[in-house]
Amino acid sequence: MRNKKRLGVYAGSFDPLTIGHLWMIEQGVSLFDRLIVAVGINPEKRCTFSLEEQVRAAGAAESRGVDCQVAIVVPMTIVPRHKQEWRHP
Repeated sequence: MRNKKRLGVYAGSFDPLTIGHLWMIEQGVSLFDRLIVAVGINPEKRCTFSLEEQVRAAGAAESRGVDCQVAIVVPMTIVPRHKQEWRHP
């Protein structure tokens, strides 16, 4: 029997990225085989930082030794996933 991989997605604007966000990312990595930190734009929120700065801040988790992938989520866009690797049960 093939082991099923567990994919976690933590989405938010992360504007600004807080210690609490980093804690959630660290916890997510321990719960899932793969964690994607999805940085998105909230059109109803006045941003303090640019999208590029938000992505760079979310990447700070990687610099802390946390194994996660940072992705940008654009409204009304579906992010493709690897069908062979990550299947929904």
